[in-house]
Amino acid sequence: MSPLPPEATNRPRILIVDDDRDLQDLFALWCDSWGFDTQAVTDPTTALEVAVTYQPQLILLDMVMPHLGGYDVLELLKASDALKRIPVVLMTATATSVPDKVGGLTRGAVDYLLKPLHQDEFRARVSGYLRIHAQSQLESDRRELDAIRQTATFLNHSINNLLQTIQLTSEWAAENDADDPEAVERHHLIVQNVRAIADIVQRLKQIRRVVTTVYTDSELMLDLTQSVVDPGRPPTKN
Repeated sequence: MSPLPPEATNRPRILIVDDDRDLQDLFALWCDSWGFDTQAVTDPTTALEVAVTYQPQLILLDMVMPHLGGYDVLELLKASDALKRIPVVLMTATATSVPDKVGGLTRGAVDYLLKPLHQDEFRARVSGYLRIHAQSQLESDRRELDAIRQTATFLNHSINNLLQTIQLTSEWAAENDADDPEAVERHHLIVQNVRAIADIVQRLKQIRRVVTTVYTDSELMLDLTQSVVDPGRPPTKN
């Protein structure tokens, strides 16, 4: 089943990467009863692609799987700009030595869970990870928004000065070539494009929140249309 895009649900999103389908079903059943949305992946080679589309707020990653091990998948997740901030919890069915734990934590995992998992403990841990991620995401979004606004103000001032110079130069050229219909048409085209660029720059100043969209397979970009929507209004769906 194709992963749902993040805007398709308002529930906290958890990606489960585990080749044990029975365990996936159990986790999904628990999480659904607690108000969480889940997406399951049995093939670790597809985890990155699914995560980019699904944009989970937590990833539960099994340590031992065919084709790719947990460490390998973890390194791929943390190497992706679109995914590196998502907390990853490693799961294992065997007692983990201190070196193994250190290896996972140094690669970017936030914790280990030992199978079999007790339902109450699992809920408490998952809820805690999601809460920490939400707080971290709010702070990160605030910093990003401040940086974007400052950059937009600088660009607005700098680009508008350049656009004004281009428009004045074009008007001067059009006056000197008033008898040349092609020159006048070129001037009108320049003015239209100048206004279009000025409108885009002005919209940058109106950014009110950080809303991203998938740009490439593993990268995100700012969704300008959705980011300028007033926070009190829900974003429109494409």
